[in-house]
Amino acid sequence: FGYGLSYTTFEIKEEGYYDFVVKYVAWEEGGAKRSFSINDVDYIFDLPKTDDYGTVPEVWRAAVTNSNIHLTPGTYTLVMSPVQGQWNYDWFGFVKK
Repeated sequence: FGYGLSYTTFEIKEEGYYDFVVKYVAWEEGGAKRSFSINDVDYIFDLPKTDDYGTVPEVWRAAVTNSNIHLTPGTYTLVMSPVQGQWNYDWFGFVKK
């Protein structure tokens, strides 16, 4: 594992095009930028700055990345890595278009 990398697996039950969704906080000026890869394809997304680092539920935000990823049924490995800024995330998922 590399510095700051996060690895997890997830399952897709239905073929289709999906967007990556994440609930996060990003407290530094300029927000945060992250990348994630699935099957060795990289995607980069920007997260706007939040009011703080998650001390109260009201500052957490959900972001949809409009990544339009074609996935077929199966188990995938997601690798998320830092590009710029500090953040925390609560959950992530994929929303079928």
